[in-house]
Amino acid sequence: MAEDEIRKHTKAAYKAWNDPHKSLKHKIKEVSLEIVIIVFAVTLSIWLHNWSEGLKDKHEEKEFLLGLKEDLQKDTLEMANDRKTYAAVLISYRYFRRVGIGEPLNADSLAAYRWTFFNTTQLIPNISRFEGFKASGKLSIIENKELLNHILDLYQEDIPYLQFLNQSFTDYKNNSVIPYIEAHSILDNKDSVINVSEMLHQPQMRMLLARGDGVLGNMQQYTRCIDDSRKVIKMIDEEIR
Repeated sequence: MAEDEIRKHTKAAYKAWNDPHKSLKHKIKEVSLEIVIIVFAVTLSIWLHNWSEGLKDKHEEKEFLLGLKEDLQKDTLEMANDRKTYAAVLISYRYFRRVGIGEPLNADSLAAYRWTFFNTTQLIPNISRFEGFKASGKLSIIENKELLNHILDLYQEDIPYLQFLNQSFTDYKNNSVIPYIEAHSILDNKDSVINVSEMLHQPQMRMLLARGDGVLGNMQQYTRCIDDSRKVIKMIDEEIR
């Protein structure tokens, strides 16, 4: 519609300027009026376009933030459960270390904790929404730059570092603890390990278990990610209410 108006008034200006029956003064007056109208039409067209794009960006921003909030709520639940798992691993390894230096091995404790030698804890965050929005180049439409910075820190620093810590501990178990147990276990005719206490007394096993305190770093990073996620959720709520 605006283009039609611009075209219309451009033709009118051209026609007025080339009209042999009008004086120069009259031509300048009519052409000037048409130019003013054209400038106004162009300005209005640009303003309407920007206004429309602004509404579109605002809608996309809100939809993204609402979806991100949902993703983070799911992730915080998973992170809280992972942190509990690491707490159990820490208790377990410390218990087995005490057995290694003389505390009697309790059958119930062994049954309760033996899984910690073989489990893996990995966070699989819901990051596809963030990655897709980032890849589309639309992160800049988030008006609250403080919120944007917190989102970027969480997804590009905090969570990747947490995943690195998780993978490091998993590699330690897969490459050291589990191979040692498999190599030194003695089984009865029911495939139950009968020399657990003896293995725990071995210096190498005690050294391997001592490295279990490293999960404290994982737990601390989980706490940081949970706290940062909740902060982002709170900021989103304040932004879209």
